[in-house]
Amino acid sequence: MDSHEGSKSDLVTIAVEYALLQMGTPELEKVKSRLKDDYNATVGDCVDHPEYLKKILCDLFGYCYQDILDDIKQVFQDIGVKDQMEEFYIVLRTK
Repeated sequence: MDSHEGSKSDLVTIAVEYALLQMGTPELEKVKSRLKDDYNATVGDCVDHPEYLKKILCDLFGYCYQDILDDIKQVFQDIGVKDQMEEFYIVLRTK
């Protein structure tokens, strides 16, 4: 993994954890646990496999999924990385 991928991994972790912590610590822990159990992955690993995160978020949160996506997008905008994270975000928001 090069440093560019490492930084994207950190950005994904920050954005996803922030969005889920808006709902509560148990929700974040559920997602982390499912990622580990289902894919042997972490939140940061989802930079390469956003489909893992999408499936788990949809399964666990249903209609709240869009709110979580909005929070993730907002974090990317707030820290000025929306453009470089667009590909990740597109996978999450597609049906």
